[in-house]
Amino acid sequence: MTVQKIVQNRRLIKSGKCGAGLTGYWCTGKMKVRYAYYACGMKCNHKCIPVKVLEDAVIKHLKE
Repeated sequence: MTVQKIVQNRRLIKSGKCGAGLTGYWCTGKMKVRYAYYACGMKCNHKCIPVKVLEDAVIKHLKE
């Protein structure tokens, strides 16, 4: 996952609670591994979604 890909997707993916675009960000885990997530840019308490989970859901939806 690249930063550019996360930034490009933020306009396409919206929060289910408030409709604001989700913003991509990185988190570092205990083992110093970086993980990419999406979260609501308006802080509507929409849970953080791992990039891989969201991408898989979008691909599945497009195939249906």
